Amino acid sequence: MSVTEKVKQKYPILVALIFFIYISATAFILIFSASIGSVMASEKVLINALPNVTNLDIHSDFVDVEMKNDRLNSGFLVLVNNDHACRFDGDNLIEIYERNNKGKFKVANLDVQLNETVYSKAENMLSALCDVTENSNVMIHSAYRSKQLQEELYKEDKESKGEEYQGEEFVLLPGYSEHQTGYAFDLSIMDDENFSVLDEGKEFDWLKSNCGKYGFILRYPKDKVEKTGIGYETWHYRYVGLPHSEYIMQNNLCLEEYVELLKTHTINNPLYTTDYTTTTWMVYYVASQLGDHTVVQVPKDSEYQIYGNNIDGFIIAVKMQ
Repeated sequence: MSVTEKVKQKYPILVALIFFIYISATAFILIFSASIGSVMASEKVLINALPNVTNLDIHSDFVDVEMKNDRLNSGFLVLVNNDHACRFDGDNLIEIYERNNKGKFKVANLDVQLNETVYSKAENMLSALCDVTENSNVMIHSAYRSKQLQEELYKEDKESKGEEYQGEEFVLLPGYSEHQTGYAFDLSIMDDENFSVLDEGKEFDWLKSNCGKYGFILRYPKDKVEKTGIGYETWHYRYVGLPHSEYIMQNNLCLEEYVELLKTHTINNPLYTTDYTTTTWMVYYVASQLGDHTVVQVPKDSEYQIYGNNIDGFIIAVKMQ
């Protein structure tokens, strides 16, 4: 039998085999497509169900509220420095010596005062610090200072330096210290009844990495002296609250830079940020208006904060989810 005759004899078998393969492949593709289609449809429903936090309708989801313009100068985001005076003398102050319920850190004396909310957050932060570093000698040695006390400290500092005095490197002009707000404090380390300021070391490293989670910032960083006008202070911490504290610390900003940055984020172009609890926040700025009040847009059904910046407007932070 020739080769040609052999091929002709097997031709029907080859055709049947090819047809079988074609039918099987077609069936497989149809089944696979149907399966993928159902998965994609399921995922599409899931994606559509996720909240769109960046597409709030200002006209339907927000309402107008009136803020008195004298509130520009109060709240946890007030900027107090050489150029912007503190316009109030303490805010909701409490004596903290006997309020140190956890007792894991020290308070210098009975006269030390802080804003009540700030102390509650500071107690949590410093207790955690002492646990992690196994150091119970961390001390709040200076917090709220009246304008009068600041005058005394400023005079002493100037007299002690004499002709070498170069301005307010560490001790600010009376009325221009954020200690006057009651939102800031200085830390030291107690050792054999003597104390020294909290310098760089394990305590400082932990605070710098974690203070933002508790609402605090390192107020005068080493690389921001030209912005703050104050020398590098490893010991000075200021409360600004979440989400602002984490954004400032994570993005290596000082408060001056953050306040300026927010002026570019209006309600139509807000800043979105997420804190350590994975809560998303919408932050925006509203410039103050002429007269005795400013109209501010706030959401109808979401938690929000409003603070003045002590300069020219209000900062609103909306908790999204």
